[in-house]
Amino acid sequence: MGGDLHGERVVVRRWTGSGTVQRQAERRAHEHAHLQFIHEAPGAREVDTPPFQLYIQPSMRAEDVARTMAEQCLAIRSRRLSRVVTRLFDAALRPLGLTPAQLTVLVVVERGGPAAPSVVARALDVDKSTLSRNLRRMVAAGWVRERSDGALKRVELTRAGRELLAAAHPLWRRAQQRAHDLLGARIVDALMHLDT
Repeated sequence: MGGDLHGERVVVRRWTGSGTVQRQAERRAHEHAHLQFIHEAPGAREVDTPPFQLYIQPSMRAEDVARTMAEQCLAIRSRRLSRVVTRLFDAALRPLGLTPAQLTVLVVVERGGPAAPSVVARALDVDKSTLSRNLRRMVAAGWVRERSDGALKRVELTRAGRELLAAAHPLWRRAQQRAHDLLGARIVDALMHLDT
């Protein structure tokens, strides 16, 4: 429930009891109920009028909204972080003619043995078309081969692919250390514990 009042946004939150909300419980809100908190915008001011809780929020102009999002949005920041880290690994692997995306394919296929492309795509959290483009290039380069297992197509590393993976390891370690130094231990630890 909400409305506008003198250029401010008024948001009303109902007090709720521990079970089903009933009129009797609402009348005794102070004694028997708790507020179901919902995050509000910074600057909201609170007004007690049981059985309701009012939050009066200043209205934000589009330019203020855009500035706040640009400065604080985690989606924007995480994309920027991804680009920065990817550039580190790109530069490290360039002497081998290998991209970070292709390296992750080598890793997943080698760990899982011959695997269906759909399984590899799920493991990498990419769509099938993105994986297919990388696989075509890697097959053409001689790093990966495809084989049919009945109606099922599987991919596996060639000898050249395994040698490339081994050659990439010291370059990857240096890039990994640079990324660790850039991000710091706390962020690295948080990334390592992301729920996938």
